[in-house]
Amino acid sequence: MENRPRAVSNGASIRSRGTTAAHSHYHGARPPPPPAPPMNLPSAPPSGRNAAETRLLADLWLQSAGTFRRSGKLEQALGAIQEAEVMDPSNAEVWVQVCVSNGQEQ
Repeated sequence: MENRPRAVSNGASIRSRGTTAAHSHYHGARPPPPPAPPMNLPSAPPSGRNAAETRLLADLWLQSAGTFRRSGKLEQALGAIQEAEVMDPSNAEVWVQVCVSNGQEQ
């Protein structure tokens, strides 16, 4: 008879060992929550733009509105004015363009 080393068994079968990371989703396990954001970030508007960038973008919409108005494309001019108002509702130039565009419609 030959003396071969025997494999050591801990008595656990494959099924009783639990799940591995690769198969944990099969048993209803959830991934860990994402890490909390750093606390020292400067606050930014929801659009991700600062006030100067927002004003600049609104002014570009108003310039487009003026160009559309002078070209006789009043519907596009009003659309550009609306975009400018959404970008920067406190911009008084929006109302100037509204008045000028309404004067052209008549």
